[in-house]
Amino acid sequence: TEQDISKHTTTPWKTHQVASGESAWVIAVRQYGITVEQLASSNPGINLERLQPGMRLRIPSMTN
Repeated sequence: TEQDISKHTTTPWKTHQVASGESAWVIAVRQYGITVEQLASSNPGINLERLQPGMRLRIPSMTN
């Protein structure tokens, strides 16, 4: 079915562009309903304590 196909063709993450004043906690918990740990594991090499406006983060898709 189309639904089955879409499960296999969508990326396992979304992209979020950091806005001024956003923290990792606000992005993860408030905006996407994930943990900061999930955000960190999806963005290896990025120091979440030093986010800058314009940075792009991967947000894992939480599909069940």
